Amino acid sequence: MSFDEDFDEWYKKNYPHEWNLKEEIETRTELGVVLNPATNKLGIAINLTGELFLGALGKAILDSLTAHFEGFLSSGIGNQLVDKKVKEVLTEHTMSVGITKTCSNCGSENQVSAKFCDQCANKF
Repeated sequence: MSFDEDFDEWYKKNYPHEWNLKEEIETRTELGVVLNPATNKLGIAINLTGELFLGALGKAILDSLTAHFEGFLSSGIGNQLVDKKVKEVLTEHTMSVGITKTCSNCGSENQVSAKFCDQCANKF
């Protein structure tokens, strides 16, 4: 058996769903996975129809992910996560550019707008 045959058998056994998709794509688009002997890396050989098919497939996947992501972001939990991340980024930014105040009780750095120390709860 050649390397290609061994690889095909291994792939088919370990990734049956992906194997079936690969077979379907190859049948419809003349798309193939090839081994580049110069680099010993796998690559894709494709015709124009295959390029169009993969482009349309990629766009459909991205559109679906975008719709799901937008739905998630518009949900209450999505808004909470985004708000939390924005606060984290702003905190990191303000700390990195020196827009902070130092607690007189424990010496930790806090946001300028903080009313209480993040570490010891000392009132500013």
